[in-house]
Amino acid sequence: MRIKHLISILCAACLFAGCGVPLENEPAVIVVPEREPAKYSTAVVKRTDLRLSKSVSCTFQQSEETTVIIPNAGKLVTKICVANQEKVQKGQLLIMLGEEGLEDRIEELTYNIERNKILLKYTDEKEKVKREDLEDKIYIDNLSLEKMQQELKDCRIYAEADGIVTWIKNGLLGSTSAENERVMTIVDTDSCIFTVSKNKYTDYLSPDKNVPMKINIGTAAGHYELIPYNTEEWGNKLYYELSPDYADTEIKVGTTGYITVVMDEKKDVLKLPAKAIHEATDKAFVYVLDENQVRTVKWVTVGLYGDDGVEIVSGLNEGEMVLLK
Repeated sequence: MRIKHLISILCAACLFAGCGVPLENEPAVIVVPEREPAKYSTAVVKRTDLRLSKSVSCTFQQSEETTVIIPNAGKLVTKICVANQEKVQKGQLLIMLGEEGLEDRIEELTYNIERNKILLKYTDEKEKVKREDLEDKIYIDNLSLEKMQQELKDCRIYAEADGIVTWIKNGLLGSTSAENERVMTIVDTDSCIFTVSKNKYTDYLSPDKNVPMKINIGTAAGHYELIPYNTEEWGNKLYYELSPDYADTEIKVGTTGYITVVMDEKKDVLKLPAKAIHEATDKAFVYVLDENQVRTVKWVTVGLYGDDGVEIVSGLNEGEMVLLK
């Protein structure tokens, strides 16, 4: 009985000891972390309007200007009485020509004439020789005065209209004039227009249609509307005037604006961002996710490539999700 009890205890001990020893042929368990699904940026097919446009620069200029010339050759420019960008009025003195001191000589000669007239008045009638001498001096001085006054008139250039001086010839002061030489430009501040130089995009501008215009910098920065102006003279340059709605706006001469030229436009079409469209052998396609979240190709037909997207003619429906590049 004791022997059986001892055998039972030994068997139980062996069993407990064996629980802590791994079996040589038992397979190892490898834990593999679950792979995260790929992340994509997406875009939704939307129905909207689409247009293709370009920005064309325009310059604010006066439609009327006065060219200041010096009619006579050989005149020394002794003084310029105005500065560039200065406002002037009609009749204002702009340029002085001729010798220095001409006005002083006129003043002196005028004084001599008046003095001799007084002397003549108080010279006795019996002093014929003295009177004749005074009369001759007055006559000769009057001739000289008339000549000097005409010279002074020819040596003074005056403004023919109100406006702003926008250009003065470099090196004008101290130079000698050439005949009918252009030396200054004055523009009429009351007649300002925007001019556009003709280019490949201006063919899309219509003489019957107003256009939006934007000024980016300066005190006049903002959005405006321009009206076609003097369209019968459109050629290498196109002309626009500011809409009456902005009549009180002060815009400086030479300011640059940008006209939006609409080259093509589509209404109520399906649209995607351009970076969602791929091309292969002249065909367009997009990437979409299938029901297993696997990226797959879907062929599409595209239309207008606009400013902010591409027209989808077929291959997708409104609301579908596509992958971006």
